[in-house]
Amino acid sequence: MKVGLIGYGKWGKTLLKKLTKRAKVRFVITSSGLDLLNDKAIMNDIEWVFIATPDHTHEYIVRKCLSKGVNVFCEKPLTILSSVMEELYQLADYYDVHLYVDDVYNYSSSVFKLGSSSTSIKRTKSGGGTAKSLLSRLAYHDIYKLYPLLTDPTITDIFLVQLNKTSITFRIMFGSQTVNFHYDCDAQERKHVWNNVSVETDEDILTSMIIKVLSNNQDIVQDTVLNNIKISLFATEVIEQLHRELFPSVAVVGAGIFGCTAAWKLASAGFSVVLYEKNSDIMGEASRTNQYRLHRGFHYPRSPETALASKSAESAFIKTYGESLLKDQKITHEYCIASENSMVTADQYLKFCEEVGLDYEVVTPPRDGCDLVVRVKENLFNDTRLKEICYQYLRGYGVQLKLSQKASSDILTEYDHVVVATYSTINDFLPRDNQRDYQFELCEKPIVKMAEEYKNKSVVIMDGPFMCIDPYGDTDYHVLGNVEHAIHDRYVSKLPKKDLLKKYKDILNKGIIIDPKQTNISEFKRTGEKFFPRMSDLEHIGSMFTHRVVLPNREHDDARPTELERVSRNLSVIFSGKIGTCVDVADQLVKELSEEHYGT
Repeated sequence: MKVGLIGYGKWGKTLLKKLTKRAKVRFVITSSGLDLLNDKAIMNDIEWVFIATPDHTHEYIVRKCLSKGVNVFCEKPLTILSSVMEELYQLADYYDVHLYVDDVYNYSSSVFKLGSSSTSIKRTKSGGGTAKSLLSRLAYHDIYKLYPLLTDPTITDIFLVQLNKTSITFRIMFGSQTVNFHYDCDAQERKHVWNNVSVETDEDILTSMIIKVLSNNQDIVQDTVLNNIKISLFATEVIEQLHRELFPSVAVVGAGIFGCTAAWKLASAGFSVVLYEKNSDIMGEASRTNQYRLHRGFHYPRSPETALASKSAESAFIKTYGESLLKDQKITHEYCIASENSMVTADQYLKFCEEVGLDYEVVTPPRDGCDLVVRVKENLFNDTRLKEICYQYLRGYGVQLKLSQKASSDILTEYDHVVVATYSTINDFLPRDNQRDYQFELCEKPIVKMAEEYKNKSVVIMDGPFMCIDPYGDTDYHVLGNVEHAIHDRYVSKLPKKDLLKKYKDILNKGIIIDPKQTNISEFKRTGEKFFPRMSDLEHIGSMFTHRVVLPNREHDDARPTELERVSRNLSVIFSGKIGTCVDVADQLVKELSEEHYGT
């Protein structure tokens, strides 16, 4: 039997030792080496893939492997959401392959039994973790062992006895049968007691399971897989219900990049999270329509606070969403100080870079119309790939995603906490006394085909009423920005103007609009000629339109802060600034709510 192994942590190494004795291991990769799964020759040469990567990555990798027509063995839990689990089983059926979830304790000779009145299950381990992780990493084993022992698997009551950051005690009534559970991941010793029956064993139950899974006897394989599906779905459904009922509930409203990041970060930290989005997809508005630049701070010489926040946030964004960055293209990034009408001189800009700690290389001679050109290290991201990664995290950490559902302020009463990250409609969820004015800008982002000399070049003309060009994802196109001509309408208000939304409803947040009537592309070309020769020759592919929201009356410094505000006991608001700060502000939110609900 030829197999592959994905994941080479502690458990991956354990699996490898067993697999090498029973199969031909064709490859061992980590979750960062998944490009190998696109190699048809390698995938056609194996019969099973064993997956031992972190829990939140399972769904994405399993889906990828099943679509290659390969049998999959996945460490538990397959997913946290039973609905997603059912999707994966349907996918396995579609490709006529097996999907098996680790149920190693079913191969133990220990006698599991239920007490006459109640059963107590206790697991302790050292090495840390969180209370929520205890359910998927420890309780999952015990739940699937319960399945054949229950007279009625229907849950009639769940009662939380105790919960803190590292331990949890609860009781479940299955019909008339009561089971008490206690889990602690900060104990001095490892212990597993199941109704006074120790399940520690010298048996090699892992090898027994692998032999059964890899059996060439199709009857045995089919029976084993079908039984595994039953118990895995049961365990996942129970764990999912425990997540909802035992842990603090949080509703996040708005599934842009800030709302998505806050949602899965909270879920990973031990909250039961529901994410509301009025549109039919995540990241469909401002997160989708921008310059796709991961700012390091070079853009904000008049707002050192914005520059420093962008610079400090960059590493966390790359660590979290680094796979969305454009890496294959060798993109050069330049910032230029215009010779006329600039609010910052060349000397002032260089001083700013030195004070903030931004590295640069002066380019000589400077571009036409500029007193200074500096080449810098910065990144662009692919918004489609960023959305895919967000979906992976949301599914992987068990966030309940409610698309096409416009949340109202009434949801404040249904959850322990609500996080509003709706960008342009924040005030919809705030008491009148807490509402504030914002500056709304209806923006156009043209997508164009430029001359070959601009390929893989990102250029920003600063610091005034000028423009910029950035490569558009993995295409040969550019997206244009312009401080003046990109803005079709600008006003200060508490909420977007309804008449303006109606006027632009057919093009606003609809992706690339071909040949839009409202375009300012001629002005982009005219003013761009001063800095970009042959700008008038570019081909206009189409334009994207969205609402941008900034703080009002900040033209003097062009500040773009990201703010986290605690409005009331159960309501927080994220006002999003630069995209790169989405991870930092989510971490800040998680810290505040975790300390409040779980203690330090």
